[in-house]
Amino acid sequence: MPREFDGLVAAVTGGGSGIGLATVRLLAARGARAAALDLYPSAAAESVEGAEGPLPLVADVTDETSVEAAIAAVAVGGTPLTGGRATIVGTLIGALILQLLRFTLLSHGVPDAVALVVQAVIIVAAVFLQRQRQT
Repeated sequence: MPREFDGLVAAVTGGGSGIGLATVRLLAARGARAAALDLYPSAAAESVEGAEGPLPLVADVTDETSVEAAIAAVAVGGTPLTGGRATIVGTLIGALILQLLRFTLLSHGVPDAVALVVQAVIIVAAVFLQRQRQT
């Protein structure tokens, strides 16, 4: 029986404790693939009854790059390996791909702003591929 948020991915800041953790667990219980972004997200790794456990990701919301990397890892990492559902392995591969791409561009003298635009294009393409697979 389909649940309310089946097939959706949710990223919750502060998802390692308190209200954020409760939100992550509720979303996972209702079918979403929830990513818990927190400085200490280990509590979010616990399984949720009747659902896939949330994906704990270390992210500092005061550091824009940290949050962008976590969101990008979920978007890019989930697409090729799991049809849009991010896993820990897919997320790590996605983060690695994005960091290698950025490092390669920067080492070849490409300005940082251009490297960020290239990353954004890849993220948009990954999300587009996810949507195409869902239809």
